[in-house]
This record gives sequence, structure tokens and C-alpha cells, in this order.
Amino acid sequence: MKRYKWFTPIAAGMLLAITMLGMNSCETINGQTSFAIVIDSATYEHTREAVDAYRNLLEKEGLHTHLLEEDWNSPDEIRKKLYDLYTNGNLPLEGAVFIGEIPIPMIRDAQHLTSAFKMDQERFPYERSSVPSDRFYDDFDLKFNFLEQDEEQSLYHYYSLDPNSKQRVSIDIYTGRIRPPKNGQDPYEQISNYLDKVVAERQEQNALEHVTTYAGHGYNSECMVAWAGERMAYREQLPHLSNPGNSYTYLFTHMQDFSKNQLLSEIQRTDLDLIIMSNHGSPTVQHLDGWPDVSSIGPSIQNVQRFLRNRLRDAQRRGNDPEATIRSFMERHGVPRAWFDGALDPETTKQDSIFSASLDVYISDVESITPNARIMKFDACFNGAFHQDEYIAGSYVFGDGKTIAGIGNSVNVIQDNWPIQLIGLLDKGVRIGNWVRHQNELENHIIGDPTHYFHNQGTTNWDSKITLRKNHTATWKDALNHEDPDIQSLALIMLHNNGYTGISDLLLETYKTSPHKSVRMQCLNLLYNYDNEQLHQVLEMAVSDPYELIRRHSVKMIGETGRDELVHALVSVQFDDAASRRVLFNARNATSFMNKEVLRKEIEQQYEESYLLHKEDLRERIFRMADGRILSDPDVIRDTNKETRTRLFEVRTLRNYNYHFNVPAYVDIALNSREEKELRLKMIEALGWFTHSYNKDLIMEMCRRIKDNELEDEKIRKEAMKTLNRIKAYSS
Repeated sequence: MKRYKWFTPIAAGMLLAITMLGMNSCETINGQTSFAIVIDSATYEHTREAVDAYRNLLEKEGLHTHLLEEDWNSPDEIRKKLYDLYTNGNLPLEGAVFIGEIPIPMIRDAQHLTSAFKMDQERFPYERSSVPSDRFYDDFDLKFNFLEQDEEQSLYHYYSLDPNSKQRVSIDIYTGRIRPPKNGQDPYEQISNYLDKVVAERQEQNALEHVTTYAGHGYNSECMVAWAGERMAYREQLPHLSNPGNSYTYLFTHMQDFSKNQLLSEIQRTDLDLIIMSNHGSPTVQHLDGWPDVSSIGPSIQNVQRFLRNRLRDAQRRGNDPEATIRSFMERHGVPRAWFDGALDPETTKQDSIFSASLDVYISDVESITPNARIMKFDACFNGAFHQDEYIAGSYVFGDGKTIAGIGNSVNVIQDNWPIQLIGLLDKGVRIGNWVRHQNELENHIIGDPTHYFHNQGTTNWDSKITLRKNHTATWKDALNHEDPDIQSLALIMLHNNGYTGISDLLLETYKTSPHKSVRMQCLNLLYNYDNEQLHQVLEMAVSDPYELIRRHSVKMIGETGRDELVHALVSVQFDDAASRRVLFNARNATSFMNKEVLRKEIEQQYEESYLLHKEDLRERIFRMADGRILSDPDVIRDTNKETRTRLFEVRTLRNYNYHFNVPAYVDIALNSREEKELRLKMIEALGWFTHSYNKDLIMEMCRRIKDNELEDEKIRKEAMKTLNRIKAYSS
């Protein structure tokens, strides 16, 4: 069964002509764009009334809909229809939503398109080592090769990223998933109730007035400087939250021993518009707190006893002798035997389990409350794993409250991201899809309605401009002068996307002159796409930027370049920025990738000039990082006497540890036709992570030699092509 419905070409053409008539860079655009509802036949049959009401809502808002209903067999069918609408539709397609049991692309050989996911694809099964991603549907420049359909999970379709594909994500249309978790309820009833909620909520014309944020245990090193910096950025990007009647609530794990009840209470607030939670996570759990941070003797002993009891239970589950485990801990740590008392007692085990449960939020907790925060952002690993039968973002969104959408990750995500990038657009009436689409990662997804927006009290329809004026340079040059920092940032993004001549110089000058933290951060982010002199100049300045997030990102980027001229900036951070634990963490990690001789000279010079009373300790710490063991030692990789898995582990480590000074040795290994094929493949792939290395020319030349050699193995040639395209993507 198939149903494709849209406005007639004549009517649509007239609407578009009326919209475009008399446009200039400053006018208000009454958006005439389109949107696709992709739904499977069974779901539509059972939810027709609710789906039609949702569709009518969108059309009343000027977002004209295409209803694509079919018994879908593969993602390719859907991608083709969306691409046809995007390229040949009468009205520009701005987004799509997938309702019900829509095929799920499971992407392989594309871990570099994620922020953090790095799993060995050979050791782990397809289901675990692939990335569930709707970038298959919304980034039309990416090319994929079909591998197979999962025999047990029929919605899973595995694809490999083509070596000739673009090797960076740049979303063309926004997308969202309306797929309730399998929790024993009727899925069709859940979808109908959810869509009814969407329609009802939109009638409220709710503005963005109440925001809450939460920072959890272990996140961003629990750095108070990072936490405080983000608080100030919120005030800059959403200044109206300080107005009477509005609110901005910020929670931190150390404000109390147990955050759970307070956080869940916030989520139930009927006036809460947005909550962003930064913490660790899994598909079914939000990990909020660690054990109580205590200083007195009694509670400290309780923490240790709890730890010892858990270790003893783990030993028993693994079949180890509990008595031997006790003796081992007593000898190693000098703890008394009494501290293990009750470890295997059912009542003590129960109490310890209750204690552990109080530190986290589980799906059962979500099902016991009424979630009302309209938009929830899960800045955490796996909370948005929509391909799973149960996932915590879905439990919130499809609950009985007012929650409309959750933004979460299908796999793990890097901590040092920018969760509030362009957040000010939400106060300008921009749909959440057009907010999220600029955060280009393979794993990031909207769970729920991607068209939701907060009421815009201004006169300019920025949401329509993003689609209708995306290629109009004059519009975005004019927007650079807007008073709002996130409109300025959006303008920079659009000019970058359009290949604006002189974009690097514009970004450099804007970074130097802008008083806005978010605009300077945007400049740094965009310049990272161009590995050129302008980026290097900004990196020198960025290590001392007032915004902690900029400092944190800049030192990481310096490590990814390995350039001698940036050693001074990297060392200066470690002598001058001792108050920011997260910046220091990234800086010390980056130190191990730099030229050792240049480093030692610079460390000694800055040590002599430093006024810090603890500079001796700082110097020794930097030396330790500079002189630490190289994790991807070429001699170990070459050593055929070692096990293959040991050698491969050293190679895989290069994806996180870019030892630029060893690139010539790594290239020789990759070019060595006598070496094991698997090792060469992994080395070529690992060198694709050196996108900003000062030695990347050597890597690109290696790739050209391999791909042009017809005697080489075809798989090796394709990997060389992919690595070459990855590095070229960041070459100015």
C-alpha cells in the first residue's frame, strides 16, 4: 500500500511565488516550506486520526506536508523519496519525521563521523559495533553501501560508508523519530496520545521562559570553572531568563548527596520549557551522582565499606574464592576484616542496592512521574538509543506529561562538546529541528516532533530564513550585524556552508573583535574546518580566552595539529590556568603529542618566568606527560614476535593519540606490502584521524601511492581513498 499526498504543483508554485516576491535580506518571511511525514502502513491505519490532526497543524503553520505511507522494506526507498522532494519538490523540504516502525540504518566504517564512538568492528557483532543513525536520511552528500539486514531485528539495515563519500556530516534537512519504547503498552495508542499532546501543546503558543540545567558526577572533570563558564554563557545567549517572571535553575551534583529527587521534581514542573542534563548514561539509565563526597571519618569509612562489599560480591559472581579476595584487600590496603561484614548477607545486599539506585535515574523512575519539561536534552551517552526496545529518552517523551521532544545520542558521546550551541535560536521561534541540525554528529537525534518551537515574540521568521534563504549571502552578511549573538553565529555558519569567499579571514577578525563568548566559540569551531594559518592564529589567542569552553577546546585542537609554533601556547596554559581542571586535563593529554625537544625548552623557559609558588610541581607534571610512554610505539607495531592483537591494539590507539612525530614510521608500516593485510588496513584507517597533523601531507601522499597502485589489494586501496578524503576535507 502506498500513499503520497502533496499540494498541486500550480498551487504550490503560486504560494512560493507569493512568498518570494519582493524578498530582501531584512524582510520577514512567512515561510512556505515543506515537511515529510514518513510512516509505515500499519501505524497509519491505527493512528490515522491523530496523524491527520498533526498534519493539519503543520499546514496551518505554513509547513506544507508530504504524507509518505508505505510498507517500507529498506532505508534506500525512503532516502530516495526524501531526496526527490529535496531536489525536485515544489516547495523547499526542510525536514521529516519517522513515525512507527521505520527502517533503522546501522552505519559501519564511519566512526570518524561520531564524536567519541570507537569500537572494534571485527571483535564485536554488527548490532553493537554499528551506529544507529538517521544521517542516512538527512545528509544527502553521504554515500553508503548496503551490507545486510539483521536476521533477528528486521528494522536494522547495515551500511558501510563509501570511501568516495564526503567524509564529514553536514545535515541537509532535520529529522525526528516518533517511536515509543516497548513497555507493554499498545504502541499505536502511545503514538496517537503523543500526537494529540503535540497538537494541544502548540495551541498554547508557549514562549521559552523557564530553563533548568544539570551537571552530573564525573562530567567535565566536575570542574567548577567549566560549570560557572557555562552559566555565564546561558546569560549571554538567553538574557531574557533574568527578567522578572522567568527563571534559570542550575543544578550541580555536589549541591547535595543525592540529585535524583530534585531533578525529577524539576522535570515535573508544568512551566518548565527546557532542561539540559549533562551526565553519564546508558540506554536505560541516567547516571547522576557518585558516592557522597565526604570528609569526616564515619561517612568516609562507610564509603570504603560499601566499595569492599561490592567487590566481594563481584568476586563471588565470577566464581572467585571470597576468602581469598578478603585476604588480598586486607594485605594490599590494610583494611580490617570487619569492613567486609554483611557483604553476602541478603539484607545488607538489599540496602546497598537501594543506596546505589538512589544515585541514578532508571526507566522505572521515569514511569512513576509525569514529565512536563517541553524539551529535554540528554547530553549523555546512549540515552537516545531509539533502536532499542527500551530507551530512557523515549520513556520521558511518550509519558503522560507535556514533554514534546528529547534530544539524545544513539551511542556514546564526547564530554567536551558544546550542548548550548545556538540555544538562543529557540527564543527566536526556530523549530528544534533547525536548532539541532547544526550540531553535525552521526549519533545525535531528536526523539519526538522535530517541528516544535517556542513562541517568537519578534517579527522575523528566522526558521524560514534557514531554509528559504540558506544560499543568500546578502541575508547572512546582514545578519552579522544583528544584536543577538546566536543570530550572528548562525550567520557565520550559513556563510561557511555557502563557501563564502574570505570566510577564514572573517572568522579570524570576528574572533578578535567579538565581545560574545558564543560567537568566539563559533569562530573557533568553524575555523577547525580549515586547517590553515587563520586557525593557528586563533588557537594562540584562544588558550587565554575568558570563556573556559574555548580554552578547553583550543588546547585539544593544538594537540591535534602537533605544531611547534603552538607549543608556547600549550605550555602557558599549564602554568597559568591551574584553576580549570578540564582545561588542564586536555592540555596535558595534548602535551604528549608535541615535539619533545621543543617542549622541554619551552617548559624550562616558562618555568623561569613563572611567578607561581607551586611552579616546581607544575613543571614536573608537564615533564611527565612530555616524557611519558608512547602508547602506539612503532617498534611494538613492527615486532612480528608479538601477538597480532597486541600490535593491532597499538595501532587502534592512534585514533585517540595522534603522535605526529611518528607519522613517517607509521606511513612506512602502511606502505610495507610484506606486512599483514589487517595491520596495514588498521594503520591506514588510524592515520585518517590525523586530519590536522603538521605531517598530514605525508599521509596524503601515502594514500595516493596506495590507491593508484593497481597491484595493491582492493580493500587496502579503498581504505586509502577514505583516509585521503577524510584529510582533504579539512584542508583549506
